[in-house]
Amino acid sequence: MNYGAFLQAYALRRTILEMGHQAEVVDYWPDGHAAAYALFPPLHWWKIRPLWMNVKSLAYSCLALFPAWKRKRKMRSLWCRYLNLPPKPLYRKSGELGALQYDCLCYGSDQIWWKSVIPGYEGFDEVYWGVAVPQGVRKVAYAPSMGGISLTGQDRERIGRFLLNFDALAVRETALRDALSPLTVKKIEVVLDPVFLIPASEWSRLCRPVCNQRYILCYNLLHSPEAAEQARLLCEVSGCALKEITGQIELFRPGTMQTLDAIEFISWIKGAEFVVTTSFHGVAFSILFHKNFYTLGLGNKGGRIASLLERLGLGDRLLESPVGTRPVPIDYAEVELKLGGLVDESYGYLAGALGKGGTI
Repeated sequence: MNYGAFLQAYALRRTILEMGHQAEVVDYWPDGHAAAYALFPPLHWWKIRPLWMNVKSLAYSCLALFPAWKRKRKMRSLWCRYLNLPPKPLYRKSGELGALQYDCLCYGSDQIWWKSVIPGYEGFDEVYWGVAVPQGVRKVAYAPSMGGISLTGQDRERIGRFLLNFDALAVRETALRDALSPLTVKKIEVVLDPVFLIPASEWSRLCRPVCNQRYILCYNLLHSPEAAEQARLLCEVSGCALKEITGQIELFRPGTMQTLDAIEFISWIKGAEFVVTTSFHGVAFSILFHKNFYTLGLGNKGGRIASLLERLGLGDRLLESPVGTRPVPIDYAEVELKLGGLVDESYGYLAGALGKGGTI
């Protein structure tokens, strides 16, 4: 369970509730997701991977069992507390969704349109493309992403059919809109990630105290050497301590924070003097909390971050290589003017797409 999935689900549901709708999260947790976040490698992987790889993976899983279980338990607790979900996921198979009784289904956000490469679960999950749900239910896409955009001719043909399922379409990145627009006659909007629909003051109320000392926060989700070096250089020029959050359990990284939940994650961003990150939501909450930040070392995974920064006039925060000088503070008065307009547009799209009343 990753931080971004919870944060965007919380924000989208909260926004829809404030619009006057009844809103629930469809707790769909397919086998591919379960395999990716399993405490131990799934049994079917033993049939498709070399023996040495399976043995190595099993040994690592045994050593990492307690912190992995702790992190998973804390994240599920957030889903239960803030999204009213049961301790275990409700839906594991697409066929179980046929009895859903809603006026509208809102699909988003994050990388739900990702083309999976997980062994045994390769390809698109059609559920996220409006398949396997009752006929007559209005379907709205709000800010889905695809991660890296690399589509074959067969992919384009399938996606063209998938897009016919939706009554309203809006994605999170300009590049994704441009890639999908030739596949449909429907208009595709570009909207903000749902976390921006909630004001920073509300996110702040959820945060918890984390640290009394001044620190540079590094959330190096992509294991970028450039990001690690940038964080180290900032500590040198600022005299701040270095605090690092990992995206998963890493046994040989002592001193890093590996079992945080999503609320603790944003709390550490809120308290930081400066943030260095390779994560989209690391960037998003740096902006929401008016933090100075850099993002770098993204490789071919930087499109969604670059799209956001370009729209907010923050392109200089995306670096090609580390810099060792003190950064110029961000003028957040100017950023807020641009962000406010984009929030209004995104809110307007969602309100219009959902219509009046109903259960979502």
